[in-house]
Amino acid sequence: MQSIRPTTLIAVIALLLGSAILLWQKESALQIVEGVFNKPATTYNLFDTKSVPVGSVKKLVKSGNPTEIEIPSLNVKLPIVPGVYDTVSQTWTLSWDKAQYATNTPLPNDDMGNTFIYGHNAKGVFNTLHKIKVGEKLAITTDNNLRFNYVFVGSQEVMPNNDSLFSYKGPAMLTVQTCSGSFYQNRKLFAFRLDSVEGTSYQEKQVNHEQFLPEVRIPLSPEDHFLVGRQ
Repeated sequence: MQSIRPTTLIAVIALLLGSAILLWQKESALQIVEGVFNKPATTYNLFDTKSVPVGSVKKLVKSGNPTEIEIPSLNVKLPIVPGVYDTVSQTWTLSWDKAQYATNTPLPNDDMGNTFIYGHNAKGVFNTLHKIKVGEKLAITTDNNLRFNYVFVGSQEVMPNNDSLFSYKGPAMLTVQTCSGSFYQNRKLFAFRLDSVEGTSYQEKQVNHEQFLPEVRIPLSPEDHFLVGRQ
């Protein structure tokens, strides 16, 4: 019987060891690949900094039909009725003793969009609105017993045909409009950021994460164009 040469034995051991290393590397690579493809869905940060799965989600939103507007610093307290735009006469419905909610804009809510309230620059309506100061409060009450509290951040005078506020797609805010100018030929827009919501009435809303715009800024001075959304 012939004895196995030491060099042959070393070669066999090296071959077996090499095969074992290759098999271990293959298994490790498979584990890494499986780990990558089996990870949980990527998350997306919403405005309120909560993380939710990417894609369409359901979110609880506070919202309601506006019924009353109150500006304590101006001693203004008015009922709110629906307001609509007549495309034939190109005018908005108006009242001499009420504010009006533009029904083609979002309801007051704590999610997104620009709620639009308007009224005459007349005694008993919004003739003192120009006296409001930055930081003063406004409240909107809704038909489902919610109270939306807003803070005034700035105003801007525009031409009657300026409709930029309708393209706003940022966090929930409120714009109040009344006539301005020597002959009431212009429109003055007063912007309010949402401060808080009182009440517990929620609605479930289907939301796509693409709707959320990060870092939307509501400016603090009238010179800023606050109705654009992205700055």
